[in-house]
Amino acid sequence: MANYFSSDTIAAIATCTLGDAGIGVLRFSGPQAFNAAQNLCPKLKNIKPRYLHRVFVNHPETKEVLDDGLAVYFTQGESFTGEEVIELQLHGGRFLLQKILQLAITTGLCRLALPGEFSFRAVQNGKMSLQEVQSIKQLIDAQSFFEVQSARKRLSKKAYANFLEIKEALQSLLAQVELSIDFVDQDVEVISQAKMQEEIKKLLNTINKELAQMKAAQKIAQGLRVILVGEPNVGKSTLFNAILSQDRALVSEEPGTTRDVITESISIGPYRVELADTAGIRVGTGKIEKQGIQKTRDLLEKADVVIWVLNLNSAESVFQKSKTRQDLVVINKWDLVELGGLPNVAAAKVGAIPVSALKGEGILELLHAIQRDLDSRVGLGLNSFLPTELQFQAFSECQVSLMQIQDVLKSQGLSSPEILSTLFRTALNAISFFVGETTPDDVLTKIFSEFCIGK
Repeated sequence: MANYFSSDTIAAIATCTLGDAGIGVLRFSGPQAFNAAQNLCPKLKNIKPRYLHRVFVNHPETKEVLDDGLAVYFTQGESFTGEEVIELQLHGGRFLLQKILQLAITTGLCRLALPGEFSFRAVQNGKMSLQEVQSIKQLIDAQSFFEVQSARKRLSKKAYANFLEIKEALQSLLAQVELSIDFVDQDVEVISQAKMQEEIKKLLNTINKELAQMKAAQKIAQGLRVILVGEPNVGKSTLFNAILSQDRALVSEEPGTTRDVITESISIGPYRVELADTAGIRVGTGKIEKQGIQKTRDLLEKADVVIWVLNLNSAESVFQKSKTRQDLVVINKWDLVELGGLPNVAAAKVGAIPVSALKGEGILELLHAIQRDLDSRVGLGLNSFLPTELQFQAFSECQVSLMQIQDVLKSQGLSSPEILSTLFRTALNAISFFVGETTPDDVLTKIFSEFCIGK
């Protein structure tokens, strides 16, 4: 059975297989890589490493030409995986690529690669660190410019500088604790209780700050939710369309037109945002509308930013009963003020933003206000380290271990150095995993199983 620790020659399509494309890459890696490719392309005999060569792909049995393209060969130690590698750059039709891959595997010279197995071998052979390949996966999976920037930062050793300092501090404290075990019968104080408590407090302050920033960064990467809420006919759908600069939601003078949540992704400054238009909050007149209103109320608790949309005739009671947090308030149809209308009193008290969705006025000011609100909520994550879920768990485990050390020092002082030593080792193992220096085999398997097959 195939596993990540075998030395088989592996093969896979290294480009996207979700659709047809102009180019598709078939990658082979391992001791039989050249032979497996040559079985399909007989003229590979005299190929020069690291140069592109024109090739024809032939059926291994009938010798019929199936495709033509380019091939590039890397000798062992000079490739991405550190093994002998050959890549065939062919036409990108899904059926054609899958057929050629199937023919390569049926020769018995190679097998289908496991998810992320090429990257696994790059780590195994010292061509890349675990952090680097995880950063590349993050780059491939990026859905926003923020994630692209974060992935590029992770490829730099500077991204881990703060965490390596934490590791060094833990190593120093562990050494002092274990040294104190050797002198326990000689009444020699290697480090004072007060000094150790001071060092632990400093480390926890640093870790708590980093964790808060990481949580904000994860929130930004996941995408933020901004919803429009208000009574029927206050102009939520018109405002939704104005923000998007397109007619995405139906607009009607009939109350209750929007009966479900309508969403669209947009970028607001550095943030990837899902903007939602919701059903108007009122006593629903039908079963479907009531369900839509309930969805709106459910989203109120999950949204990162709630925009209360009122107009000159909005009922203050709906606004006051439903608004339970500090959100943005918009008074729509502001152009009607010129006709003698007065702004809603409750909204005016909280510094509402005047807009005319119909005329597109005040939209830019509203977008700036949304960005300021997001900055205040998650802005600290913009320049933070964006961890993987496993890294976040490891860093949290380090925090817990230090808190336990703090508790032991308060209750027992330095009288139980063996307990302290165990806790310090747990913290040190967690931070070592975080920076990619130690990773158990089962964890490695889990990490790479989440990669795409051709990576």
